[in-house]
Amino acid sequence: ITAAVCRAQAPVPSDPTLDPTGLPWAIRALPKPTPEPWQKITPGQRWSHYQQSTLSGFALLGSATGAAFSQALDSPTEWGQGAEGYGRRVASSYGATIINGTIQFGTSALFHEDNRYFRSTATSFGGRFGAVVISPFVARNDQGGKRFSVSSFLGGAGQSTIPLAWSPDS
Repeated sequence: ITAAVCRAQAPVPSDPTLDPTGLPWAIRALPKPTPEPWQKITPGQRWSHYQQSTLSGFALLGSATGAAFSQALDSPTEWGQGAEGYGRRVASSYGATIINGTIQFGTSALFHEDNRYFRSTATSFGGRFGAVVISPFVARNDQGGKRFSVSSFLGGAGQSTIPLAWSPDS
């Protein structure tokens, strides 16, 4: 029975929408982005990266979106519902974003880490997907070598612990 079920789920070779790896033709038709060459980050680029990830409208929109989910879950309940509760959640979320970005900005300069995202040079879908998954944990040093991102780790640790100072005890 198991063999029959597996055979029934296998893609039909004559199916025009699938290639041998199982990706739909629409995905295969998308242009593959060319990898960006790495160059050592400048202080101006580091500051621009900080502004875009921390002080931009997109950062505020991300905080507002996260606060909307917290509002829907009524978490924390002490902040209540309505505009006042949502406002507290947005402020808390944006404060955490600022903490993360600021710690990451300072420590990346201190440890000579480049946390920018660079497109993968892998040619397979799995290789490119894997590069995206690990990119938040990887930084480049001043020579372009990859290593664990201490600054991203410290920023995330600060983002998850410092807001406990203004959050309710629940």
